[in-house]
Amino acid sequence: MSAAEADAEAGRRLAAGDEQGAIAVLRAGQTHQPHPVLATNLGRLVWRTGAVDEALELLEWATATAPDQAAGWVNLGDVRAAADDPRAEHAYRRAIGLVANPAEIHWSIAVDLLTRGQWRRAWPHYACRARHPRVRRRPSPYPPLAARRRPGGRILLWSHEGVGEDLRHVALLPRLLAEGFEIVLEVDPRLVPLFARSFPTVSVVPRTWPPQPAAADRAIVAHSALGDLPAWLGLEPADLPPAAPWLKADMAAVARLRRRYAALGPGPVVGLSWQSSGTPFAAAKSLGLARLAPLLAVEGVTFVDLQYGADEIGRATLAPALARRLHRDAAIDPATDLDGFAAQVAALDLVVSSSNTTVHMAGALGIPAWTMLHRGPPITPYWIGGIDASPWYPRMKVWRQNTPGDWATPLSAIMNHFKSWLLSLPGRPHI
Repeated sequence: MSAAEADAEAGRRLAAGDEQGAIAVLRAGQTHQPHPVLATNLGRLVWRTGAVDEALELLEWATATAPDQAAGWVNLGDVRAAADDPRAEHAYRRAIGLVANPAEIHWSIAVDLLTRGQWRRAWPHYACRARHPRVRRRPSPYPPLAARRRPGGRILLWSHEGVGEDLRHVALLPRLLAEGFEIVLEVDPRLVPLFARSFPTVSVVPRTWPPQPAAADRAIVAHSALGDLPAWLGLEPADLPPAAPWLKADMAAVARLRRRYAALGPGPVVGLSWQSSGTPFAAAKSLGLARLAPLLAVEGVTFVDLQYGADEIGRATLAPALARRLHRDAAIDPATDLDGFAAQVAALDLVVSSSNTTVHMAGALGIPAWTMLHRGPPITPYWIGGIDASPWYPRMKVWRQNTPGDWATPLSAIMNHFKSWLLSLPGRPHI
C-alpha cells in the first residue's frame, strides 16, 4: 500500500469512527514507506490517545523532512503547547508563511501565549480570530468597537461563543460602564434573566434574528463580540479577577434550595459535575461519573447532581448505595433553566467538576469550585499552565492531568484536599 493509499484508508476509517483502525493503517504505512503526511496524521492521532513522546518524534521527523508543509508545523505546535513547551510558538510561526489564511495559526499562537500568562504578546494574534474560518461573526451595520478612540456612547455587545465564555466575559461589563458606555447586551435567551438581574443598568436582550429592537437601535455607535473585549482592553492577568462576584442569583430561590438541601442531611452540600458536551473534544474533557465514586463514598456530606444533559448510562454505573447519595433536583434543568441553575449553584458550599459550564457558573457567582482539567486538545485560553488557580475566578482551584486521559492524578489530589477541607469544617465528619 502506497503512502497515498494508506492515508486515504485511514481517512475512511476515521470517518467511520474507527480511530484505532486509522492509527494502525497509518503506523503500518509509515513503517513500510515513511512519508511526512503519514507521520503528521499519525502524530496527531496518537497524541490524542496520550502517546505524547511518539507524537513528538513523528512530527519532528515530518517537519525536518518536509519543512514546507504547514500541517506538520501546526500539529507540532499543538503537541508542544499541550505539553507546556515554549517552543510551540516557534513551530506555529514556521507555519504562518505556508498558508493563504494564517488566522487559525495566529489564534493558536494567541492561545499558547495566553495559557503561558503572556497576555500582552497574545492580543495582536488574538485579534486575528475575526478571520478564523470557524469563528461565527454577527452581521452588524455598526463600526467595530476596536476602532472607537474615545469612551462613551451606546454600544452593542453580542455573544458568539458558549455559555461558559459568556459567564466569564460579562465580568468586564462594570469596567465599560465605569468608562461611560451604555451597553446593549445580546445573549443566549437562557442567560437573559440572570444577566439582567446582575447588571441592572445594561439592556439585556435575547439573541434573535432579526435582532430585537434594542439591538438595532440607531443610537448604537459601535459593536463588539463579548469574547473580543479582553483583547480590546489589553488585559493582563494582574487586572483580574474582579473585586467581587459579578453574577447575582435569585436570592429567594437560593434560600429555598438551601433549606431543601439542608433537609437531605447534615454537613456541607457539594455539587458534582463530570461531563462536557457540544464540542468535538467533549469526551476528552469528561471523566465519567464512576470515577467520582470514592468522593461519593465520603460520609457526612450531601452531594447534589449538577450534570447538565442526559447521562443516564453514567449514572447507572454507580453502585445503588452511592447512587442514592447523589441527589438530583428534578425541579431544575441545568441545560435549559440557567437562572434556576445559578440559584442551585449559589446554594452550595463547594462545586467539584471537570471543565464545563458548571465551573464557570460557580466561579462567576463566587462559589468555591475545584476544577479538573484534561491535557490535550482543545487548548483553552482561560487556564494558565503551571498554576493551580484561575486568573478569572478567585475561589477556584485547578488540578490537571499529567498526560491525556490521566484522571487518576487530579482525582487523587482532590480526594486529599477534600479530606483536609472537611476536617477544617465544624463537626469534622468521619472519613
